[in-house]
Amino acid sequence: ASNLSDLGSILTDLGNMGLTGVLGGAFGNRELNVPVSVSGVLRAFIIKFGYESTVPANSTRPTTFNGAFPTACLYVFPVSRVSTYAANNDSNAKLVGTPSASGCTLANTTAGSTIDIPYIAVGY
Repeated sequence: ASNLSDLGSILTDLGNMGLTGVLGGAFGNRELNVPVSVSGVLRAFIIKFGYESTVPANSTRPTTFNGAFPTACLYVFPVSRVSTYAANNDSNAKLVGTPSASGCTLANTTAGSTIDIPYIAVGY
């Protein structure tokens, strides 16, 4: 609905299809659980949305997910975000190493700029 008056009904319908999670609230507290069948076993594919703010230039930041993945985190997709655009401002956010079920290390490889790093982590 254009006025979101039936949002509760929509969320109930999604839950009835097996989609669960926390989609409201602070960016770092969001996740979506999608049911999948792996070799005939029903499992949850989990997508977590997180955010690390003010990561200094040329540094790494240990990041803890809002709740660990039950089995494993498969990958983290970091995205760099700058508050203002400047010519030749090459903003780079990177995943360092292999993520664990509970967190990862993110890096800001941007020379001379502090950046925010939103990320999407996927696992099961």
